[in-house]
Amino acid sequence: MVLSKFRVKFNIFDGSDLEKMRRSNYRFILLDTCFIVDRINALPKLCSIETIKETAKIPAICDFVEAELKTIAYVKNNVQKLLLTNSPRRSENNLRESWSRYLKFVESTSTIIGIVTGALTKKELANLLNQLDRKVRKVLLKSYSGLKDKGNPVDLGLIAVAVILTSSGIPSGIATKDRRLESTVSLLERLGYDIEFWRRPWNAVNSS
Repeated sequence: MVLSKFRVKFNIFDGSDLEKMRRSNYRFILLDTCFIVDRINALPKLCSIETIKETAKIPAICDFVEAELKTIAYVKNNVQKLLLTNSPRRSENNLRESWSRYLKFVESTSTIIGIVTGALTKKELANLLNQLDRKVRKVLLKSYSGLKDKGNPVDLGLIAVAVILTSSGIPSGIATKDRRLESTVSLLERLGYDIEFWRRPWNAVNSS
């Protein structure tokens, strides 16, 4: 389930929800945890009606990403803070402030989408991956083989959701600073999956 009060949310296993997403003609950009923490100030602009219409892209947050964001904000010295190694080092107070600002923003707008997967544990995320085509699983095995940090299930979950969306005729993308995710998206694009990768806010690129 999506933990906070998203005004608009879609379940990727609900056919009617997928049809609504498809008919919207928007590309759904899945935000990674590190992107949210680093770019919290950019969210209002990315979610503005003007930016969404200009770029045909709409930000979306998966339930497992939100769960991770809450975890790193409130669990003292949590190992998952290592996920933010590409980001400026942040104190407990800074992470909690980001979480608080995130919640207030999500609850105040209808232009950021909650993505419901029901995959909030490592086992559930693994089950999500098992639904992907064999060729996709081979790419993921090659990209992530041997990695043991706890961030990997969330990264793989983002890829799984992006693949499920694009396989359903819904353009998708992933916004993150993670280079392994970037290289994996590149490999999937070569297989014909319509998935974009964004390291920085796409409205800045559009206006440059």
